[in-house]
Amino acid sequence: MDIVQRLIRTHETNNPLKLAELTGITLYFEDLGENIWGYYTKLHRIPQIHLNNRLSSPKIIFAAGHELGHHFIHPHINTPFLKKNTLFSLNKIEREAHNFSVRLMVSLEVPLTCETREEFLIRCGVPVEFHQFY
Repeated sequence: MDIVQRLIRTHETNNPLKLAELTGITLYFEDLGENIWGYYTKLHRIPQIHLNNRLSSPKIIFAAGHELGHHFIHPHINTPFLKKNTLFSLNKIEREAHNFSVRLMVSLEVPLTCETREEFLIRCGVPVEFHQFY
């Protein structure tokens, strides 16, 4: 069973904000400007997710799921450090976190027979720019 399904089964929710709380991750809602949706960090071994309070609710949910993805599948990777101080490509890491968030958001739903893929993802709250990760 993969980590997304295990989290949902264990905690009986696919809501990334609740999952963060239930798994001991501190959430901060703050003004991160125009371009940053959120970021994940550990300070003194305490996991933290910072989310941009300027985002709409569906985008906050997606961003929280994305940052949870970093926590669960990239626990020892400091992406802000890598981005600022190295030439390491973060594309694969970011794609994996996008995919984690999309799978988390759609995991309790199934497409209706009359629904297109896009309609299904919109109904699940997945922002359009991340439909490609389904």
